[in-house]
Amino acid sequence: MFSYHEVNLYLDDIELPRPMSEIEKGPHEFNGDELLFLQQVKKHLLEDLDYEIYKSKPVYCIGTCRLNLTRIGLYILLEDELIFVHASAFKFSEESAKWLVSYYPYREIISLEFNDDEYNYGDYESGVLFIKLKNEKGAVRSKTIRNINPNHFECIREFHEKMQQERYI
Repeated sequence: MFSYHEVNLYLDDIELPRPMSEIEKGPHEFNGDELLFLQQVKKHLLEDLDYEIYKSKPVYCIGTCRLNLTRIGLYILLEDELIFVHASAFKFSEESAKWLVSYYPYREIISLEFNDDEYNYGDYESGVLFIKLKNEKGAVRSKTIRNINPNHFECIREFHEKMQQERYI
């Protein structure tokens, strides 16, 4: 069974900010699903991102999450967007798993809400993030991201507020 807690402890120990190309912290003792998860995330980041553009961008927060209750993923907070790399929570370890990379630029995010009153900082996967954003057709859509490390809420909130201020200047 996949352990959000162990992976988040590992990711939380990475000294940030640092360029995306330097994110891998070094040796870890993962095996099984955790190791496979991290390998697949790295593989799909390299394949699906325009890595030459992203490799020098600083990463400010990184952690595991669940999207729509059925997808397991990793979120990466950059200066101007949130990136999620995710696959089915039930099939991520299968060769045929369909991995997706989702981009949420801050300029498209209308609001971010957190479950601030209902989490424990020591529990690395208790946070819930609610995102409202406009799609390319101007329609508002909502995303609920679960099992986020609540220690990253303030970082995400600060970047979103900065982008909102720049939007109205």
